Amino acid sequence: MEVDECVRRLMWLGSLSGGAAVLCLWLSSVSSGTAQDWLYRCSLFFFFLLLSITCWVVLERYLEERER
Repeated sequence: MEVDECVRRLMWLGSLSGGAAVLCLWLSSVSSGTAQDWLYRCSLFFFFLLLSITCWVVLERYLEERER
């Protein structure tokens, strides 16, 4: 797999992760009790997944530019 294709897939996964984080936050705002707690935790998980994917893409692009 080419680096550009890998980065594109990571960016797509990051978009899905960000969307899932927003959806979980919205659902937790309209829920209550245990469901609210779990949805909030899921939104944090997806947010940190998005953050790690973003860092990975930035690092990948930096290393690619450095090689040139």
